[in-house]
Amino acid sequence: FFNNDQEAGPNGELRIKPDPAAGSITVMNNILCGNGSNPPFESVSSGWAGEDHNLIYHDDGSFDAFVGPNTIIGADPEFVSATPGSEDLHLQDTSPAIAAGAELGVVADIEGTLRGSPPDIGAYENPNGPSAVEPVSWSTIKEMYR
Repeated sequence: FFNNDQEAGPNGELRIKPDPAAGSITVMNNILCGNGSNPPFESVSSGWAGEDHNLIYHDDGSFDAFVGPNTIIGADPEFVSATPGSEDLHLQDTSPAIAAGAELGVVADIEGTLRGSPPDIGAYENPNGPSAVEPVSWSTIKEMYR
């Protein structure tokens, strides 16, 4: 289960409730976003090796999850639109999901946009990526203050 976006209204969350004792499962590079009464992600134990590099958001701040060290919890994924009826689950340029995914050998998103390195979390790769900071030399900085 990887490179997905999920956003749903009251009680419509995709509830992933894996039992690590039941076998191997990998859940990576997904955005799980809820706004109903159920948490968007649940685990029946204190975590498992196959879960990491996800973004889990619930608009009321509640979570019922044991997650990997690279999973982002509580940050709004900043979809273009999560308004019911006009959903656009592409990422805005300021999304914390940009360049936060794990390399899984997936070279393009569901629209054919090439994945970055590291890739974005979710189904869509943002072609703009995060804002880059231009490197500045020490001599340039010194000249600014002369």
